[in-house]
Amino acid sequence: MKRLVFLVLAFAVAAPAVLAQEVFEESKNLFSTRRQELSVPLLQGSALVIRSASGLMGEIEIVADSVEEARLRYYKKASTDSRSKAVDYIDLISVELEQTPSAVRLEMRAPNPPPWGDQESGRIEGYLMVPIDCAIKVDAAYFDVEATGPFLEFVNTSSFGRLTVSEVTERLEVGTKNRRVTIANVSGEVSASTSNSTLIARNVYCPESRASLVNDAGDILVDNIRGGLNIRTSFGRVDIEGLEPQGRGNYIRCNSGPIILELLSMIEGQLVVNNRYSDIELTVPPDLSAVMALAVDEEGRIEASNFVFKSELVGQNRLTLRSGEGNGLISGSVIGKGNIYVRGTDEED
Repeated sequence: MKRLVFLVLAFAVAAPAVLAQEVFEESKNLFSTRRQELSVPLLQGSALVIRSASGLMGEIEIVADSVEEARLRYYKKASTDSRSKAVDYIDLISVELEQTPSAVRLEMRAPNPPPWGDQESGRIEGYLMVPIDCAIKVDAAYFDVEATGPFLEFVNTSSFGRLTVSEVTERLEVGTKNRRVTIANVSGEVSASTSNSTLIARNVYCPESRASLVNDAGDILVDNIRGGLNIRTSFGRVDIEGLEPQGRGNYIRCNSGPIILELLSMIEGQLVVNNRYSDIELTVPPDLSAVMALAVDEEGRIEASNFVFKSELVGQNRLTLRSGEGNGLISGSVIGKGNIYVRGTDEED
């Protein structure tokens, strides 16, 4: 019996040494573990939730592939001026990947408040592979996230990191502050927002809902958007190449920045473009069928050229014109100093 007790105590004393993590100095004042790996079964179409402690920061790349599990490769890192502190910080960071009845969960934990100071940090850098057509939800405020689907859903609405998400088929909802957002090849319900940075969208298709793209004090740059849309920014520009609005209630609003639009087609429906203190530039196709109601303030002007239209109302600061059968309705207005230019696509430079 005494021998058994001795063996148990000896194992308890030795266990921390067995579990200790190797930590090396990756660069000056940046310490890291070796690569670590976790995996858990995950079926196509299932949900995966990623959560991080508020004191942690880092980067995570998520890729969908033909697998039947979630596979995580990651490094735990600490930025500090001594190796001993780095070891202490890294030991306080834990990563778990586990199944629950509702979803697979990736939990990245650290003390709250964290032990590192303002000039230090604890961080995780990870690569996560998941089956195609999963629903991903991320709640990791200070992580840069890069995700490549196809995913059924991708949600990350409370971020302060850079977000890059592509290949989402049913629902995309992402939001950050002061960092760039890039979305590509997305459809269904689409919402993306940021501030004081740039929002980039490519190949957005929303036939049954309105894509919401919002930026506070930054540019919105779009390459191909089709369906419903609600786009708004301030103190930045809106630049859309390949615009195909569908249905009614499509809005583009800007404040103190130009709106530059290339309209590919508009069979019917409604598009409302409002600006303050800057120009609206609209390029239209030669076969456009729409009524345009355009208005500017006293110092502004309206110019329409290089496409076939009939003027229905001409005023000092108002112009209503019809192109083709007039099936669609385009309303454009500028409040404050600014002009409206409407040009055909085949206009010579």
